[in-house]
Amino acid sequence: MVGVPTTEGQVVVARACESRCLGSDYLGLVIDLTDGERLVLFECLHRMCETERIATSHPAEAVVLDKIAGQLERELSEPFEPSYLQKLSAARNEILLGYRRSLGEQGWVERLPLDQT
Repeated sequence: MVGVPTTEGQVVVARACESRCLGSDYLGLVIDLTDGERLVLFECLHRMCETERIATSHPAEAVVLDKIAGQLERELSEPFEPSYLQKLSAARNEILLGYRRSLGEQGWVERLPLDQT
C-alpha cells in the first residue's frame, strides 16, 4: 500500500508488494513526512512532471519521481479540495520557517534558484 498514514508523522511510501513480487528486491520504504511535507512534495513533483523542467542525470530518475508523484496523487485528497492553495501555502511557510529556525538563512536551500513556476 502507498501513502497510508501509519504512526504519527509517518507515511508508508511503499510496502512489500503482493506475492507476484516475492523474491524481488522490492522491500518497501517508510519516510517520515508531515501532512504539510506531503503536500509540498506532491506539488513539487507534480509541477516537475507537468512542466518537464527537471534536472536528472538519467531518464530512470524521472521515472521514479513520476511514480512517487502518482502515488501521492492517488493518496492525497487535499489537491482536489477548494482550499488546496491555502493549505499548500501554509505548509510551505511552516516548513521553511522550521528549516530557518534549525539552520538559519545561510543553508543551501536558501541559494536555490526558484524558476520552476
